[in-house]
Amino acid sequence: MNKPLLRHPIRMAVTLLLCLSATLLVGCEAVGFIAQAISPEKTPAVFDLPVMRTVVLVDDTNTQLGDPSHTGVIAQRVLFDLIQSKKLVKEQTVDYQFVRNLEANLGTEFDRTPVDQIGRTLGADQVIHVNIDFVQMSVQPGIIEPKALVTLKVIDVKNAIRLFPAPSPITDIDGLATSKRGYRITVELPRTIMMDLDGGTQAMLLRKLAEQIGYDVARVFYLHPREEDGKGPGRPGTGE
Repeated sequence: MNKPLLRHPIRMAVTLLLCLSATLLVGCEAVGFIAQAISPEKTPAVFDLPVMRTVVLVDDTNTQLGDPSHTGVIAQRVLFDLIQSKKLVKEQTVDYQFVRNLEANLGTEFDRTPVDQIGRTLGADQVIHVNIDFVQMSVQPGIIEPKALVTLKVIDVKNAIRLFPAPSPITDIDGLATSKRGYRITVELPRTIMMDLDGGTQAMLLRKLAEQIGYDVARVFYLHPREEDGKGPGRPGTGE
């Protein structure tokens, strides 16, 4: 029995619409229209992450995210997205549980140990280091607008040098988006009106903020649809 060429009604409708539109346009206009309809605009990676064994370390010195486990939420989200976007494979990442185990073994010494040394101990070739600089829930009564400012670095463990942001006399000036303190990212959740913020709701929002931080950090390293910018975490594409 002969099978239809187009088995899905939605796909058939989209194809017919593109064909009709192409007949109404000529030359480059038709090509541009079809290309835009099929492939949305992409936001390029800020930094081409080297493909080598990677560990994610997150510092929240004053526990601004409310729960020490939220650093793990961030790290695991970064690793998940890098694997899903095909920047790395799972075997090229260090499971965050090993970071937790090392932290437990070192105790208070963990925070004083240089990032590159921690990476070396964990068998990593590079460290993605995220520092939580500032977290706020609201700037005026009744309006909840969770927001965080973080700085991001990539450290070459073997050579103990910063890969990203690349050191230079220009980028190492404080006050720039990219400085010696790292690449700065502002992370925000949607604004909501809430006159009374109870502890449970705040904890939930801080966890969501941690998830968003991990999502935004990971997208620094891979191509993604521009329409996703400013939106909450979803399943990342391959960047192709």
